[in-house]
Amino acid sequence: ILVVESYHAEYIWDISYTRVLREELGQEFHLEFFRMDTKRLPAEKHQAMADAAWRRYQELKPVLVILGDDAALKFLGPRFIQTATPVVYLGINNNPRDYYDPAVARNITGVLERPLILRTLILVKQLLPKVRRGLILFDTDRSSFAVRKESFSGADRIEIAGIQVDLKLIGKWEVWQSEVKEASGNYDFIITGLYQTLRDEQGRYIDPEVAIRWTAANTPVPPFGFWDFAVGPDKAIGGIILRGREQG
Repeated sequence: ILVVESYHAEYIWDISYTRVLREELGQEFHLEFFRMDTKRLPAEKHQAMADAAWRRYQELKPVLVILGDDAALKFLGPRFIQTATPVVYLGINNNPRDYYDPAVARNITGVLERPLILRTLILVKQLLPKVRRGLILFDTDRSSFAVRKESFSGADRIEIAGIQVDLKLIGKWEVWQSEVKEASGNYDFIITGLYQTLRDEQGRYIDPEVAIRWTAANTPVPPFGFWDFAVGPDKAIGGIILRGREQG
C-alpha cells in the first residue's frame, strides 16, 4: 500500500493518522510512505513532489493508494482516475469535485475533514456567555482557503450562535503576531485554526510549536482551537476538536 502524505513525518496530524493505518493494516500489508512536505516547501515545488510521488507509485505498483490531505488529492487525483488502482483519500477540506471528476472516477473514494466551527462556538458561548465577537486565524495554505470556501461559503465574516466571527487568512508571522496582540480591542476570544505555513519577513519557516505557544502566551483574550495539535498546556484552552486518528 502506498500512502502519499501531503505533509511531513513530524507533523502531528500525519503522525496521528499514519499510526492508526499501521495499526489496522500493518499486519497484513507492507505500507510505503511518500511525503510531499507541502507545509514547509514553497508552493512552486509542490508539483515536483507530486511528480516524484507518481514515479514511486509506478515503481511499486501497489494494491491500494491512500492520499492524505488536499495537496495529494489535488495533484494526484486526476492521474489516479485514469488507472484501475483503488484509491482512498482522507483529510480533504475542499470539495473533492474541485480535484477530479467523480463522473469519470470509478476507483476513488474517501472521507472529508471539516472543522467543527458551530460546535466549538457553542462551547465558547457556554464557557463565556457574554462573548459577542470572535477572531478565527488561519494561515494561507490551500487547506485554509478550502475551509473558508466550504465552511464559511467564501466569506470573511459570519454570524453563528449569536456571535459575529471574523476569519482572517495570514501568511506572514509578523502580521499574525500583530493580530493576536491587538485582539482585545475588537474581539472577545481567538480560535486558532491552521498555522503550519507561516513565514517571517525574510521567508523563514516558523515552527508550528513556536507559533501556537507564542499565540497562547501573548493573546489578551481566551484562545481556543479546532484541531488536537492546537490544544494543550501552553496552547489553546480547548475546543470541539478534530484528530488525525479518526481520519486514518
